Amino acid sequence: MRRKHRSPSIFGAPVTLRVALLWLIVALTLAACQMTPATSDTQPAGSPALTGPGLVQAPLDPLTLLGQDTVPLSGEAVFWEVAAAELPTVHAGKPKSPEVAAAPPQTEFEGLGDGPLKRSNFFLIQRAYPADDLESGVYAAAVESMRGMQPVEAAQTLPTWQNIGPAPMLNSMMGQQPVNVSGRVRALAIDPTDSNTVYLGSALGGVWKTTNGGDSWTPLTDDQASLASAAIVIDPADPNTIYVGTGEPTPGLDNYYGAGILKSTDGGQTWTRLGADVFTGLAIAKIIIAPNNRNLLYVAASRSGVEGIASPPRGIFRSIDGGQTWQSLIGCQDCFGAADLVINPQNPSVLYASFWQYGVFKSTDGGNNWSQLGGGLPNSQQYRVGRVILTLSPNNPDTIYASYQLTVPDQYDGAVLFKTTNGGQNWTQIQTGYNYCGTQCWYSHEAMVHPTNPNIL
Repeated sequence: MRRKHRSPSIFGAPVTLRVALLWLIVALTLAACQMTPATSDTQPAGSPALTGPGLVQAPLDPLTLLGQDTVPLSGEAVFWEVAAAELPTVHAGKPKSPEVAAAPPQTEFEGLGDGPLKRSNFFLIQRAYPADDLESGVYAAAVESMRGMQPVEAAQTLPTWQNIGPAPMLNSMMGQQPVNVSGRVRALAIDPTDSNTVYLGSALGGVWKTTNGGDSWTPLTDDQASLASAAIVIDPADPNTIYVGTGEPTPGLDNYYGAGILKSTDGGQTWTRLGADVFTGLAIAKIIIAPNNRNLLYVAASRSGVEGIASPPRGIFRSIDGGQTWQSLIGCQDCFGAADLVINPQNPSVLYASFWQYGVFKSTDGGNNWSQLGGGLPNSQQYRVGRVILTLSPNNPDTIYASYQLTVPDQYDGAVLFKTTNGGQNWTQIQTGYNYCGTQCWYSHEAMVHPTNPNIL
């Protein structure tokens, strides 16, 4: 699976040493993009299932797509995945020595073939040697090495460099004519007490901050263990406290894994890494601070698009001590993971989570027990369920929208929108009239309900 386009991130480190080392680290971790099939108790045997205390999975109803008749599918479910024929066998033809790895194509690597996926496997095999996989902590170790170099480098006489970004770049990969584009922005968080202060998370350029409404930006996390930043949340009780979830939680070839959660209590000047033992190798899709307890955090985590990295179990996690320790609530070892998470602001014990390949789950006791929701939602045995985005009405929290990425082979590939007004008991398909994220729903896919009008999305 490949995105239609890629643009280089402008949110990079402004110091030449950091840039050079960043590219070294990027090369170290580049690997193939792959979706791993998942299953539940209602899906065919032989695939790993979601696990969690008190997990209840209900049978789901058929689906009508965009006004069409329900598409009957017989036999075993066909799950959304990269076809095996499109990928070389992982680590097949691994060289016997680094010299062979660096040798011309007539070596054992000739069988890998051409193309981005093959190239990424070539990168992985060289850098993992002699092991089969890269350990997820390799990236963080490289950053620690970089930190040790900086004081030495700073003492030397260097040419004067000027940071010319962030600014649009002319990019010819966006269509017939070159256009000005920026790097991929994955997260935005606005200070609740000052709308001119905004934190921005980028795909692989770290976190940036503006205090003048976007006229100028300052990088905050250039020397942290991961620059992939896809989730940011500000503590409403103390806007100087910020949490950043690292990693990019989508299956793109250039979507990199993270190294845990970064926490700052001084507006981003300094950072502490939390949950490294739980989240390193994963990507954080969402962080929620409970509205009734600032030390109660929930996290949705998945894997990233990088293959060949040791990836721990992923799913929904909870912390009761401000991120110091974490408990897994519902998750899986081999599925792609959790895509989204929302909380009822009027009753914080009620949470809704979505999982790639599964759909939507609900908890009414703060995450201790979960039920898979049906009542009109797509049946993952009949349809390829991909990324599912959730948005909940703040002033009418029983109204929730679920935006599904769905595929019916040879018929449809894109977005289908559902709405519930009774807390997930029943869902209605909303006829939008168009496929609002096309075949990019696995990546370019967001939804948000109006803060006061639940009928505006």
